[in-house]
Amino acid sequence: MWLYIYKLVYMDISIKNKSFGQLLFFNKHLFAILLFSFFLPAHASNTEPQGWRYHEDQQSGFYIQYPAHWITKPPRGNRYVKIKVSSNANDKANCYVALTESSDTTSGSEQILQEVRQRFPDAELLETGLVTLDNCSANFVHVTMAFDGFNNQISIHNVITRVEKNDLIYTITCGSFSSGFEKIEPVFWQIIQSFGLLD
Repeated sequence: MWLYIYKLVYMDISIKNKSFGQLLFFNKHLFAILLFSFFLPAHASNTEPQGWRYHEDQQSGFYIQYPAHWITKPPRGNRYVKIKVSSNANDKANCYVALTESSDTTSGSEQILQEVRQRFPDAELLETGLVTLDNCSANFVHVTMAFDGFNNQISIHNVITRVEKNDLIYTITCGSFSSGFEKIEPVFWQIIQSFGLLD
């Protein structure tokens, strides 16, 4: 896109002999592109990720995509986790898909936050809302949590999304160290939005 903007600016400079109306048209066009790129939401994506790997779990009934350089690892310590996808060491990011049986309690964003704070009382809520997955809406919460690890205070960002279908709850948790979250956040939203349920 920036190459395109450069060409437009260069074109404005090089067409000095053109009419004022033509120059005004190109300047308006350039302004519109810059305005659109500024207000585009960080996690708005209407296209499928390109060059990503595809994972399908026939038994659990879900599919998900993730960057090609990320790797899948055997889940450890949580019997509900069906897949764990980890980035390289530089990103230090993880995505988990867990599956549990549905309960009578609501699974809205308030419930998700309550469950997080049962384990991490100091979790701080940054954002909550709905995200569209596989033609259905799902609740998500964006929280940070801090804890002591390796003799240092560690702060982690988590985006937790929950989907219900056929008396099952699918939880997609994407997390990374706070220091690298801004870099990885757009990837997290693409992973979450690629999640779908098999018929």
